[in-house]
Amino acid sequence: MVAEFVSVDRKPIRVKGREGFTVLHYVACHGNVQHLSRFLDICPNCIFDLTTRGQTALHIAAENNIFKAFETIVVQRRVEGNNQILRSKILNQADRAVDRLHGMVFKQR
Repeated sequence: MVAEFVSVDRKPIRVKGREGFTVLHYVACHGNVQHLSRFLDICPNCIFDLTTRGQTALHIAAENNIFKAFETIVVQRRVEGNNQILRSKILNQADRAVDRLHGMVFKQR
C-alpha cells in the first residue's frame, strides 16, 4: 500500500522526520529491501538525502550491518564499478561510515 501511495506522489519519500530521517533511511535501517528497491525506482535521487548527521541510506544500512539493504542500494544505483562521480557523491557525504562500508564488503567475501 505504501509503494502505491508514493508512486502517485513521490514527495513523501523525501520528507524529513526526526534527525533528518526519510522513509528511505527508515527502510534501509530496518532491512526492508522490497520497499527500499521500490522507493529507489520511484525516486532515484532520494539516495542523496542526508540525515542531520550527514548520512545517506547507504551509510545507515552499513552502520546497522543490514547487508541486504546495503547490497540493494549498491546494485540498484550501480555505486560500484566505473561510476566514480555517483560513488563519490554518495560515499563522501559522511566519511566516518566509509570504514564501516569496507568492513561489510570484507565480511561478505
